[in-house]
Order: sequence, then structure tokens, then C-alpha cells
Amino acid sequence: MNNKLSSLLSFFALILLSIAFVFLAKPLTIDLGKASKFPDWYMTQATILHFDRTGLPSGSLVSPSLVHHPKNNTITMTTPFFVLYDENRTPWHITATNGLAFENKPKKINLWDHVIVKQMPGPKSDETILKTPEMTYYPDTAFAHSDKAVTIQQPGSIMHSIGFDAYLKKSLIKFLSRSETQYHDPGTGKSDSGNPLNVM
Repeated sequence: MNNKLSSLLSFFALILLSIAFVFLAKPLTIDLGKASKFPDWYMTQATILHFDRTGLPSGSLVSPSLVHHPKNNTITMTTPFFVLYDENRTPWHITATNGLAFENKPKKINLWDHVIVKQMPGPKSDETILKTPEMTYYPDTAFAHSDKAVTIQQPGSIMHSIGFDAYLKKSLIKFLSRSETQYHDPGTGKSDSGNPLNVM
């Protein structure tokens, strides 16, 4: 008898606990607004390759860390290294300490701290090196812009200016202000100044 009574009481107690749980338990909700403040994906030691319609490589990105932020649809980059090609398949290399890519149209990438843009020597071009503290790069059109101080080095000359537009596909650089050029003859060791060549 005692066993039956004990079992019956346990049964009713279980029912009461179930009812209490139903009324007291709060539904699980996710605050999407707060969740969007946090990264939703990341990559380490990332290597991303792009190919054109003929199967030839058109560009690449290497970075030890890529982190996507869904709130503003951006990607932070650590020491990004880009490679792209001009119309003659001569490569350009772009490096920086930091990068921030905006995935909305038009796509753009802000680069800052020790930004270096380097065109490798090719059949129709000499080595060209641009150095600037900040730059914006538009990967869809291979266009780069900066309104900061820039130094451009070419064999035998160093140019200084404030701001530039670079049409990397065409290997064309346009200064946005008056520039100063220093020429150096490695044969004689003499230097001179004048207007820049091969740039606008």
C-alpha cells in the first residue's frame, strides 16, 4: 500500500513539475542585432586566387588573417599581399600592414600603414615602386587612389607628390598635384631634378 501511495505521489509531483516548467520556462530568443556585432567567419593563412575567362590567373590575395564583420559587410585583413596583372601580363604587387575590404558595390579595399605598390620589370615597363601611408584599391577595375604623400621610384629617378590615381591595368599613374623628380645617373653618380617622365 505504501509503495502504491509513494508511486502515486511521485507521479503527481512529476505532473506538477512539468506544468511549472511549461509556465515558467522562457523561450530561447536570439538578438540578431547583437549577434551581427560579432564576426561570422574568419580565415587564417588565407590564399585566394582569381582566374580570367581563359583560365589565366588574374589576381590573388594572401593574408595570415581575414575576418568578416556582417554588420557592415567588411573584411579586416592583416598584412595583405595582392598580385594583379596589366594588359601585357606584367605583375603588380600591393602590400600593406592593414586592410579593410568593403564587400558592397563597388568593392573597395582601404589599405594603410606602409603601403607599397610595385610593378615588376616587364617587356614594356621598368620596375616602378610607389610608397604611401594610405591608399584605396578597387579590385574590379584595378584602380588605386590616394590623397596622401607618395614617393615613386623608377630606375634612375625618385618622384615626390601629394596624391595619385593609378590605372594599374594600363600601367598609368597620374599625379594629383605638382611633383618633384630627382634624377640619378649611376654611371657618374650625379643627381639632378626636373619634371617626371612616363607619368601624367
